[in-house]
Amino acid sequence: MTPQAEKALGAILSSKNYREICPDTARRVFEEALKRHKGLKEADKAARNELHRITGAFMTANEMREASGLAGQYAREPEKAVSEALSLHASTRERSDCMKALYDKVFEKGMPGSIFDYACGLNPLYLASIGVKTVRGCDIQGGCVRILNEWAACAGWDLQAECADVLSYLVPGSYDMALMMKLLPLLEGQRTGSAAKLLESCPAKRILATFPTRTLGGRNVGMEGHYTAFLHDILPHGIRIEDEFTQGTEKCFLLTKEM
Repeated sequence: MTPQAEKALGAILSSKNYREICPDTARRVFEEALKRHKGLKEADKAARNELHRITGAFMTANEMREASGLAGQYAREPEKAVSEALSLHASTRERSDCMKALYDKVFEKGMPGSIFDYACGLNPLYLASIGVKTVRGCDIQGGCVRILNEWAACAGWDLQAECADVLSYLVPGSYDMALMMKLLPLLEGQRTGSAAKLLESCPAKRILATFPTRTLGGRNVGMEGHYTAFLHDILPHGIRIEDEFTQGTEKCFLLTKEM
């Protein structure tokens, strides 16, 4: 990038709204915006809009502060503190009515000892609170990562999160299960072929991949059928569909991977 472009990127990374976003993500989004727009001003605006779409729309700064503060209440009122914290992130909030039913179904053959949660948001709080022994996760929103690690320290959980861009992050170690909740179509929209690549590189024996069945406005426009076909088209060799079901507004696929 030119010195002017580097300066503009630096301004994004140091701004109030984006300073906790993974630097690799901000750079990637900004470089892609530069390719699509002729002027630096237009690219800067487009990059900021995209960063808000993939991060800021899920959790506000005030909600992050509140979720962080709830960690101190866990010892006194564990269930209430976890529930209130989960309600502060859009992904876990929209799943609140069916969260227990979802994981009861996923874990009906036994709870995995270790889980890696991609683009995790605050979901690891729930996993650790129901007894998953080892939970790891990554997210491009550093604020969520900070909250998870604060909670782990307060609750004494074996939970660790890292601020990382899924498109360039290589997960260390191996796990019994990995979660990709509504993630694959988002990645594919950002970079063609990335969904299959993530499935191939995932170091877990089983994978839960979910897809939305409704638009943000709640409309049914054939998304379930579309994403079912999408998964079948991109499923790499050595990964098979073990089970599929619909829970709430998510189409869920349990995948088994040859290791």
